[in-house]
Amino acid sequence: MREIIDDSQPMCGRCQVRLNAASSHGQIAELSASPLVTRLIDLVQLDRAIKNWPTGGRHTTEIFQEYNLALTRGVSGGWFLRWFESAN
Repeated sequence: MREIIDDSQPMCGRCQVRLNAASSHGQIAELSASPLVTRLIDLVQLDRAIKNWPTGGRHTTEIFQEYNLALTRGVSGGWFLRWFESAN
């Protein structure tokens, strides 16, 4: 599995979110079952990013923004919304 973040050079000193193409695709499929998530988060964009998973250039601004910001936050936000739905 290809990972966007490796252990040798963490992008954030306080945390590391580990996503890879296979696990991310499965998570997007699960999140798409939620009407709230599909209404508030652009799952199509996140799925497109997963299908075009980069093989290099992880330190470029474009890759960092797409994968370390948009994808990780979109998936995390989606899981929060699913939790919120189940609590109410």
